[in-house]
Formats: sequence, structure tokens, C-alpha cells
Amino acid sequence: MSSKNNKNNLDSLQETAKTCFSEGRFRDAFTAMQELLEMLTEQHPSNFTLRGRTLSNIGIVQVQEKNFNSALASFQAALEMFKSTDDHHSEAQQWGNIGSVHRDLKEYGKAIHNYESALHLYEKIGHTVGAADQFTNIAYAYAMNRQIDEAVKMYQKAAVIYEEIKDEEKSAMARKNIAALEKRS
Repeated sequence: MSSKNNKNNLDSLQETAKTCFSEGRFRDAFTAMQELLEMLTEQHPSNFTLRGRTLSNIGIVQVQEKNFNSALASFQAALEMFKSTDDHHSEAQQWGNIGSVHRDLKEYGKAIHNYESALHLYEKIGHTVGAADQFTNIAYAYAMNRQIDEAVKMYQKAAVIYEEIKDEEKSAMARKNIAALEKRS
């Protein structure tokens, strides 16, 4: 198969997956992404960036389908791909994705650990919004684990950052969560 045909097939699969996902046809999106991943693995084994993105997208579909253990495996595989590329932003996203799956499984300690890994990477690369979002994720996990004081502290850190970057909506949400938690304690 020619290089042009390979690219057209890859592009077509990506577009199919995107369309299916946006229409809520998650199984069809999953099938297209699996086929895309197989083609990438066969034809572009060293393209860890595209393979990592595809694995991450597969994980997102698996979360939508409530297939959490498979999603964890997909996000972990994507994380390993991104570690080999020095793409710290995508690596941080995968730590956050893994944390969110653990949160959905009500494994709050594991969720916090993974969110903290994401937070450290976002801070390392100076991605302020990513760091603030991880403070929010950590706060939520603490709150769900009934660690109210820790949750308030994390929401406060997030609120300060959101205010600094003038994200009024997220700042207001963090402040609202702080107020609700302080009423509970």
C-alpha cells in the first residue's frame, strides 16, 4: 500500500472515530480507534505520540462505557508512550485520567496519588491551568473521602490560581465548594 493510501486510511479512521464519538456512538468509535491503533502499531511503531493519543482516546471511550479497568489499562499504556516522548503535558493528562478513573471507582487514595503526579508535572512545565485543575481534582477526592480540611486547602489553592488567571467561572465554583465544605465541618 502506498504512503498516501496509508495516510488516507489513518485520516479516515481518525475522522470516523471522532464523528462516532461526537454522536455518542461509543462502540463504533472504539472499533475505529482500535483499528487505527493496530495500523499505527504496524506501520508507525515509533510514533509514540499518535499511538499515545489514540490509546488515551480509547480510554476515554472506555470510561464512557463504564469499562473502568480497561480504561485504566489504556491510560497507563498511553502514559508509557508519552513518557518516551518527553511530552510532559500529555503525560500529565494521563496521570489525571488515571486519577479520574480511580475517583469513579471510589478509590480516593489512588485518585489523589495520580492527581498529585499530574499536578507535579503541570507545575514543572508551568501549565497553570492544569495545576489548578489538579488542585480541584485532589480537593474533590479529599471531600469524597471525608477529609474536609484537606479538601478546603486544595480548593483554596485552586481558587487563588483561577483568580490570578481571571477564570471567574472556575474561581466561583471553587469558592462555592469551599463554602459548602465549611458548612459541613
